[in-house]
Amino acid sequence: MVAWWKMARARKMREEVEQRYLAEWVAKNFPNAQKIFYQKALGDLHYRLASRSGLSPEWYARYAKRPDAVVITPEEVVVVEAETRRPVIGLSELLVYKELLPHTPDLKPYLIGRKTRLILVTPLPDEDVIVECRRHGIEFVIYFPEWLEKHLIRWGVLPEERG
Repeated sequence: MVAWWKMARARKMREEVEQRYLAEWVAKNFPNAQKIFYQKALGDLHYRLASRSGLSPEWYARYAKRPDAVVITPEEVVVVEAETRRPVIGLSELLVYKELLPHTPDLKPYLIGRKTRLILVTPLPDEDVIVECRRHGIEFVIYFPEWLEKHLIRWGVLPEERG
């Protein structure tokens, strides 16, 4: 049995790796973004709950669905989900985010006159996920920086011996 503090430390390290992975990809692909939101609460659930309870929407924001990034360019609103281990999770999340985006009050001004784009960023191909991404109009992007390999080996995503 693994001690809880070791599991918590491993999770924190994985989250830090995924944050670096995402930030690096966004910086390389959207150097002239007008605005970038990380972990932006989507939808209006937290506003609806707040209106019934008297508590602030910020208190309920912890229940909101949050994509890894929302990038605003002059032409587009881009929702990005980066998934280093299981891209099927990112696909399922993007399908939900697609529906919530138009119902996000503070993003509505950005949606006017801009196309919406959904992107799943992952280091390895997954043919089943690629097929579903195409079917739903989601871009499947493979991004594999050299520094990520050791983490993927440690997490069991890649074998230690690669030929």
